[in-house]
Amino acid sequence: MTDFHSFASSSLEGIYGKEKLDNSIQFEANYFSNAFLINNGSSFELVPGHKFSQLGPILDAVVGDFNKDDLNDILSVGAIQSTEPVTRAYSGNKGIMFLNNKSDIPYAEYKVTRR
Repeated sequence: MTDFHSFASSSLEGIYGKEKLDNSIQFEANYFSNAFLINNGSSFELVPGHKFSQLGPILDAVVGDFNKDDLNDILSVGAIQSTEPVTRAYSGNKGIMFLNNKSDIPYAEYKVTRR
């Protein structure tokens, strides 16, 4: 492909080739929200994350008592800038602090700091 228009108007087969697609592993996803799995002892409950956590993927997280209230909180990060040409950058999730509010459903505090 010599220009953006031919790339943008191509099918996946046109970009990757039939042989590569035929030999590729194909996965199917049916749940796209960031979520928490709450351990209920004998089962897990799927709880969607706060609406601000849906702005982009969560790539990593660390657990700690960040607000010094003796409860574990979760700090997550998620922006992806280096993507393949066929995938846009995921820059919406700059990081989210999930503060433990003593209930089973985490509370998200979302703050954006501009530099």
